[in-house]
Amino acid sequence: MNSLEEKIKAALASGAYDIDALEEASGLSKKEIYSHSRQNGIDIKRELQNNYTTALIHYRVEKKTAKEIAVLTKKSAMKVNNDLCRIGLRKRRNHKTITEEDISTIKRLEKSGLSIYQIADLTGRADGTVKKYLEGGEEAMQKILRKKERDERIRQGLSLGEIAAAEDVSRQAISHYIHITGQYKIWRKERDEIVQTKPTRKKFLKLLGSRAHQLLCRESWAYAMTQEYHQKHRRASLDKTMKVYEIYMLAKMRGEKPSTKEIASQSGCSFQNAVKLLSFAGCRSLFREHDNCPVTTETMIRLSELGLSEKDIGAFCNINNSGVALRFRRSKYRPNPHILKRLGGGRKVLTYRRASEIYEAADLGYTTPDICELLDTHQIVVDYALKRKEVIAPVLIHALRMVYPECETPYISGKK
Repeated sequence: MNSLEEKIKAALASGAYDIDALEEASGLSKKEIYSHSRQNGIDIKRELQNNYTTALIHYRVEKKTAKEIAVLTKKSAMKVNNDLCRIGLRKRRNHKTITEEDISTIKRLEKSGLSIYQIADLTGRADGTVKKYLEGGEEAMQKILRKKERDERIRQGLSLGEIAAAEDVSRQAISHYIHITGQYKIWRKERDEIVQTKPTRKKFLKLLGSRAHQLLCRESWAYAMTQEYHQKHRRASLDKTMKVYEIYMLAKMRGEKPSTKEIASQSGCSFQNAVKLLSFAGCRSLFREHDNCPVTTETMIRLSELGLSEKDIGAFCNINNSGVALRFRRSKYRPNPHILKRLGGGRKVLTYRRASEIYEAADLGYTTPDICELLDTHQIVVDYALKRKEVIAPVLIHALRMVYPECETPYISGKK
């Protein structure tokens, strides 16, 4: 046995439990330790781990806490705690909700003379948790009782609003509590049973009012759609559903064009629910002009490939640009947001539609200042469009001929 091997074994026998302590005890470098241990068949990592486990056992016999051991071993408190749990010298943390029985156990252990850290080791709770319930007293017990009451309301299937009102907290807080405590399925089951057992006929009678109104509404489209929707969506408000359909039908009969947002506002329904109700009945928006454009989607795609934006195509095809976007989405075509020329910020942007309007105004005899005022654009844009007319005009004529075959100018001579 050579002197280096003797030094390493003597250092291990002294109780060194990490490589730094072993280096200091043997007087050798880490490289020399690892090199000679491999040559002589010494498993350094295992020997150090055994020494570390022996040190932990020794410190625990002396009733030292994890924090005190961390200071002595120069390791983190978390690592020491995990190692103590691994070798069975401490219980793993218990993250379940604390109960009255747990608090009674904590107080009983305190009366037996144990410290907070020792109680935490025995119960598997965090040191702060033990300290809180020992010092909290009546307040801690009240908190547990409040949780019991909340759990009872959840098991009864009360709505989030009812539970929140009873405890003076937000609905979001109750929803979060139900999910993190794993009670969602229980609450959902009880809630569905309550909703299904509620009397629905009384709601209809209250909604319809007098018998004359009942007979009138029973024959109406709104009443039929309300019944059909309610059969599939039991939780929907009958009153609001009926109002949405009545407002829509009345506006259609009068030739009015309210938006879906206005219908939702008049009925007291949310915008999203109004959209769902009208979509369920197959109702088209009265407010928007629908896409009746004879131009095919293929032609619009070719116009986009020429460099025209959705707004340019909409203006030339006499269709709302949202209709152009809808055509592109349905055909799974992704256009690029084309701008002919950006000459600065604000109004200093030239598009094919703007260029077409400038050329039409110029041919009608308007001067540059008049064109700027007429089109509400900057003079730089007008000057650039007129200067580059030989390049831009042929593209416009080619694009317009796809829509209007007889077009000979870079603008539409008359709205067709």
